Amino acid sequence: MNKFDESARTKELNEEFRANRNYILSPEVKKRDDFEVLSHIVQNFDDFDNDLSDEHDYGEFEIDKEKFIWIIEYLDGDGESIDPSDPDVTTRKLTILLQSEFPMLGY
Repeated sequence: MNKFDESARTKELNEEFRANRNYILSPEVKKRDDFEVLSHIVQNFDDFDNDLSDEHDYGEFEIDKEKFIWIIEYLDGDGESIDPSDPDVTTRKLTILLQSEFPMLGY
């Protein structure tokens, strides 16, 4: 499989995962009582302007002037997966958090 095909397959798997799975909530998001709303936004998310990989593994949104992100991480038995296009070796983890909880993005 070439790099383009791998990226397209990863995007397809991410779309399926995002639409059909439970999510991990950050400590601050767990304190909120609107998980149903957050889940609906993530499941139906379609604004991928900030998704540099174009694999639909990252998104940003805002509710009542509070900024959120969701991100999919790719894991295998040893940590970060090197082949997110292969569902036999890669486990996905989607986390919803406040942008302020994700300092490495510079927020």
